[in-house]
Amino acid sequence: MLNPQLNKNGELQHLLTIEGLPKAIITNILDTASSFVSIGDREVKKVPLMRGKSVFNLFFENSTRTRTTFEIASKRLSADVINLNISASSASKGESLLDTIDNLAAMHADMFVVRHSQSGAPYLIAKHLIDTKQSHVHVVNAGDGRHAHPTQGLLDMYTIRHYKKDFTNLRVAIVGDILHSRVARSDIHGLTTLGVPEVRAIGPRTLLPSGLEQMGVRVFHNMEEGLKAGTPGAGQAGRHRDAPGPDEPRRRDRLRRGGRIASRDPAAGDLRHRGAHGGDEHRRRQLSNNEFNADKSGTERMKLHIKNGRLIDPANNIDAQQDVFVADGKVAGIGQAPRPFTADKTIDASGLVVAPGLVDLSARLREPGYEYKATLESEMQAAMQGGVTSLLCPPDTDPVLDEPGLVEMLKHRAKSLNQAHVYPLGALTMGLKGKALTEMAELTEAGCVGFSQADEPVLDTTVLLSALQYAKTFDYTVWLRPQDPHLGRHGIAHSGPAASRLGLSGVPVMSETIALYTIFELVRATGARVHLCRMSSAAGLELVRAAKREGLPVTCDVGAHHIHLSDMDIGFFDSNARVNPPFRSQRDRDAI
Repeated sequence: MLNPQLNKNGELQHLLTIEGLPKAIITNILDTASSFVSIGDREVKKVPLMRGKSVFNLFFENSTRTRTTFEIASKRLSADVINLNISASSASKGESLLDTIDNLAAMHADMFVVRHSQSGAPYLIAKHLIDTKQSHVHVVNAGDGRHAHPTQGLLDMYTIRHYKKDFTNLRVAIVGDILHSRVARSDIHGLTTLGVPEVRAIGPRTLLPSGLEQMGVRVFHNMEEGLKAGTPGAGQAGRHRDAPGPDEPRRRDRLRRGGRIASRDPAAGDLRHRGAHGGDEHRRRQLSNNEFNADKSGTERMKLHIKNGRLIDPANNIDAQQDVFVADGKVAGIGQAPRPFTADKTIDASGLVVAPGLVDLSARLREPGYEYKATLESEMQAAMQGGVTSLLCPPDTDPVLDEPGLVEMLKHRAKSLNQAHVYPLGALTMGLKGKALTEMAELTEAGCVGFSQADEPVLDTTVLLSALQYAKTFDYTVWLRPQDPHLGRHGIAHSGPAASRLGLSGVPVMSETIALYTIFELVRATGARVHLCRMSSAAGLELVRAAKREGLPVTCDVGAHHIHLSDMDIGFFDSNARVNPPFRSQRDRDAI
């Protein structure tokens, strides 16, 4: 279901945002509102429309006017109104939002009016009600984060229609801080849906979200210019009939119809039966540890002939259809069988790829410190079933991998399990606090293959310079995340049309490029080897290419999910798309 506020019949189930509402539904809401205006002139200002219904006002964000307005409206429709005092509720003791909803739904609530400081909170509630088959309960969004304020937006549409009568002959300018205004965002969607031919946004660059042009809005940074009369000609910024951009094939609207639905799996059909870690979900049982190791050792002793597969071995520059012969757990021959060789088992790999084990460059193995999430054993088994035989472990464990004893303990645990190879990255600074360097030499002797800050920045450039100088002296590799510690530090999504539409705080591309400029200058000064982790933008990758052409000792990697997904896959606040660095635009994804 693309729009979660509509039911399967296309009827309004929840009022979460104006975006995506058909014009007919918005018009019907405005017409209904007009019919109720006269209630205020009656001696008894009530109608029995919602008699017997319970409306819960859940205001997790302070408000006087909006909350009072909803209470008055509900009472005039004869509903029973319950105002939840959040500061005195169980939410103040740690009760989750959905626990609160379930408790109140059990009290036969019919409607939740929700105001929340986090974008997407009403969506979470609505989705939970749908998933728990409580279709009789409705959700009204009274403002969430920077995303939407549909009721205020509809009130603005009602006022404009009351005085202007017709939307199709209007030119509307919205002036001020649109970046942080959920009302302005709702107004834009309402105006464009109701047929306003030209919507303008006027404000300084720092207060206008990126991607407004893709929403059909003309952007101005000068008040006088933005308020001038005149109809934009063909091809001017903001016209809905502009030629489609490179990311808008066949004139689709990337914000409404162009992107894939996040909940659909675009993978091939034969992958649907995969389990969470790559195994087949229809297997009758999992092997126990003893059976797993026995099976593994038995396979190592077995002589295998893998035929008709596409062999890909980057280390030996092989990409061709060749047979592989395995004896005693090692490759004994490629193309031709060694002599003497008699296969105990032959595997037909037609249509499949035969390759060395994959390497995961950032596998958080949960030990030490996070065993309640997973264990070293379960993570390594998952890796092996997915074809991953080598794992690099970042140092942000608890405690941090800044002591040789912790590294030795992790290596010993991994070796005793006899599954995937584990290569720890040591902490670059003590406690990852970015102040004092760790004993890199001792950590290397304990088994670390490099040094990293994980996702923690080094705020003091002098410390980073010293770390690279030390690393160069002993030929260590430093792994760094290129992300400016200040730009976009509270960001959730890529700064672009999708974040603008959803009211999510943005992480600009320049947070990556500015960090890269700093890192490359330090590499030029020291000559240290640096590996750049999880690049996310086309601009950043181009800077890496330029650095390589210059001869700087830098390498980089990208996240596997960044190859397949873009910021459009956030959909309607799909939390699975909340990653760091964020999914960026289609152009960035194509570059990756």
